[in-house]
Amino acid sequence: MKKKLIIFIGICMLAAFPAASNSDFSIGVGVGTATFVTTRVNLDRNTAAVLNIGFGHWQTEGMYIRPQLQFYQSDRRFSIERQNFFPYLGVAVPLGLMSKLDLTLSGVLGLSYYINNGPVELYIEALPGLDLVRKGEVGMGLGFGASIGARYAF
Repeated sequence: MKKKLIIFIGICMLAAFPAASNSDFSIGVGVGTATFVTTRVNLDRNTAAVLNIGFGHWQTEGMYIRPQLQFYQSDRRFSIERQNFFPYLGVAVPLGLMSKLDLTLSGVLGLSYYINNGPVELYIEALPGLDLVRKGEVGMGLGFGASIGARYAF
């Protein structure tokens, strides 16, 4: 299992670094619905593409992939005791593989905080969604995912 995780970290880094030409790339880890490596590439000032790859989707041994788009509203940030928090919305397609197929179409409700306005981002996300395939069976149902994590911007 550790070998697979190291291989996936390497693949994420090799795939994402060419897109990170102007320091708009970050990499980190997250936990929640799954344990994963997360990468983010800022497409512009208000939009980011995120890819999460990991294991343990819904308490299984399967591989987990979650591509998503995040939409930030920079004018919507708020402060608590002079600490800035940045809310965002997005769409995601969580996909569980290897044990039994899981496919969900999700919204993303997130909140980011940058430690001392520096390169370290802490985030929390909720992913309410519609399960299209659950445990290998086709059918509609409501799903919910959540994650917390940290990313370091290069």
